[in-house]
Amino acid sequence: MVLKIGQKDMTNPLGGAYEATKQGDSTSSINCTIETKGPDDIFSSEIKDRENAAPCDHELFACQRLASSNIAAGEMPNFGDIINGDPEIRMLYGSWAPGIQRALLDGTTIEFIIIRRVMNIKNKIEDIQVITYGSCLIKTYRQEGDEIIFSFSWETREDRNLARQRDGQMLGQFAVLYNSATGETTYNDS
Repeated sequence: MVLKIGQKDMTNPLGGAYEATKQGDSTSSINCTIETKGPDDIFSSEIKDRENAAPCDHELFACQRLASSNIAAGEMPNFGDIINGDPEIRMLYGSWAPGIQRALLDGTTIEFIIIRRVMNIKNKIEDIQVITYGSCLIKTYRQEGDEIIFSFSWETREDRNLARQRDGQMLGQFAVLYNSATGETTYNDS
């Protein structure tokens, strides 16, 4: 994943997979990037066509629906509220770390945080999944050696799958958009 916050001096290569993606080798490594959109860009890298993003190792997201029922008494399940988890991002420390801390300490709303799973297909970096979080607030930040881990709350989340054949030809896009403020869900196939 690549996260974009700050200056354009990405100095944190993530080993061979990152280098292969950066160089445009024909390996089929899947990598992730993270970026922000808003008044302050936080992330940066040297990845061609991804200069406004930074590599990240891991994104963890979960949500759940609270449901209750007593099927033994003949009650049908009561489908209750959705509980949204705060996504957690794990990445190497870089020039973006102070920007993330500043956003946490100032309570700055980040318009969008975008996480892209990318794959090198025929020497071109292609998105295979794009997750866009809207109206985000950094909630936690910690550093463990050379890694930073942070989490954020969000109002909207779109998960878009870009289905591709091995040669890179686009087969279609499938997306779900959830607005946690209204509880509305939108589906899109194309």
